[in-house]
Amino acid sequence: MSAATSALGPRSAGLAGQGPLLLRILLALQALLLAVAIAGTHGWIVPLQGATTTDFVSFYAAGALADAGTAPLAYDFAAHAIAEQRAAGAGVPYEFFFYPPVFLLVCSALAKLPYLAAFIAFDAAGLILFLAALRRLTGIRLATLAVVTGAFPLTVWALGLGQNSLLIAAALAIGVAVVDRRPVLAGLCFATLAVKPHFGLLVPVALLAGGHWRAVIAAGCGVTGLLALSLAAFGLATWAAWLPLAAWAPSAFAAEIPCRFGALVSVLGAARVLGAEANTAEMAQMASALAAAMVVGLVWRYERDPAPRAAALAAGTLLTVPVVLFYDATLLLVAIAALWHGGTTRQQRALASMFLLAGLLPFLGRGLGLPLGPVLAAGLLTLSVLRSCRPAGSARQDLPAAAA
Repeated sequence: MSAATSALGPRSAGLAGQGPLLLRILLALQALLLAVAIAGTHGWIVPLQGATTTDFVSFYAAGALADAGTAPLAYDFAAHAIAEQRAAGAGVPYEFFFYPPVFLLVCSALAKLPYLAAFIAFDAAGLILFLAALRRLTGIRLATLAVVTGAFPLTVWALGLGQNSLLIAAALAIGVAVVDRRPVLAGLCFATLAVKPHFGLLVPVALLAGGHWRAVIAAGCGVTGLLALSLAAFGLATWAAWLPLAAWAPSAFAAEIPCRFGALVSVLGAARVLGAEANTAEMAQMASALAAAMVVGLVWRYERDPAPRAAALAAGTLLTVPVVLFYDATLLLVAIAALWHGGTTRQQRALASMFLLAGLLPFLGRGLGLPLGPVLAAGLLTLSVLRSCRPAGSARQDLPAAAA
């Protein structure tokens, strides 16, 4: 073991321990990329041809409409576009808001702050919760996780765009980490996926297969509570405005933004990039979802170690959801970090390769027509199965401390 690895401690000699210098270089590059993106967005590098902004403006504008007592207008494109321009400046490109009214609870709180303060607070909350969730799941030191997460190529996209993918990944990771010891808390964590409900599709499969009935009940109660809270805050009219938009969203994505197929990291996106017709791509996506659900169910049925469970659920989710953009693939890091400890040298090399290849996701699909996302997700799902099939008595020795 090298001196650098030893300094990280025996439980942290994972991704950072194998290549601390490389991780620090990647972290510096990610920080530089984020700084350049911020400067470019504000026209500090070259003059902009028109106003620009990030995905976060969609959340903030929806929250502002909710705070004004007009929450249903968050699902009215014209009114929402005006609210976005009020928040970020006239002429900014329009960003859709397809999220259910449950997410308006978060957006409404954010919109009470000035725009920049809300953006920073949202990013900081997502990053802190994500690090805390990985710490709970893996037992790796927080400082090491901060370096690894900062070096992960997709983190800068999630933070730079102001997206909620870190929060989604955190909810999934902490739910898996505590499901055995604190099933009610786990269920409530899984319930928060109601803000982006398609990312919770495999949670019932996992919990039922593992016999986690208390977590199932807690999750159901949590979702019911969030629905009731959103109804009380924004009224039935808001849900009535969202439901037809939610039904229309998938076809809208395909019809209105065809260039984004390459930005998808799902099987559907991969099939379309490779030239498949819509029906064929949808059938491929359905087959992928069924296969992923079967594998996740088997892993959760027979495995008690949180590591392969978390990896299977994270990777399986990416193979199940049809509309997954590259910034949503922060779930890959949950799987990679979970599987690192206890993996063979060959498996760790594969994980390190996947860590680096994730940085190509925003570019390969759109630029070169090489959809890498499903390949990485399928690889991680396979590794989770291999971990579950290890011989009896070869389980990780650090598991109790990692799950504590």
